[in-house]
Amino acid sequence: MPSFIVPEESNYITPGVHRLEVVEAVDKVSKSGNEMIEIKLQSEAGGTIRDFLVFSTKAAFKLRQFLEAAGKKLQTGERINLTSEQCMELKPMWAIIGPDEENPQYMKVRKYLKPDQVASAKAEFAAAQKPSDEGDEIPF
Repeated sequence: MPSFIVPEESNYITPGVHRLEVVEAVDKVSKSGNEMIEIKLQSEAGGTIRDFLVFSTKAAFKLRQFLEAAGKKLQTGERINLTSEQCMELKPMWAIIGPDEENPQYMKVRKYLKPDQVASAKAEFAAAQKPSDEGDEIPF
């Protein structure tokens, strides 16, 4: 007889612009051998999401977004040290959450937002959710 084990009730985050707080941060090594911090973010609206801060030249843009979203002022060329403990101490931040391109059933952080980007990101997301009035103009 087929059977399964009932998984923990999921607490998924929905697509949109969310205010997030780091609730867990763990030092790890990425598949490519780079240092990284795996973070778990809790949304004020409910739900959690995991993200990976990889310390590589290719992923430096994401680290910058993450820190600036938390209110840190960064200068180009500045060397930044970041630990999992420091991630836990950061203030809540805003981010755009959306489906992963490769696995659309899973959500991912699409972009961390600076405080001055939040209002326009919310407006863009709200506008994208409204149904388009364009379509067939069939009179019946």
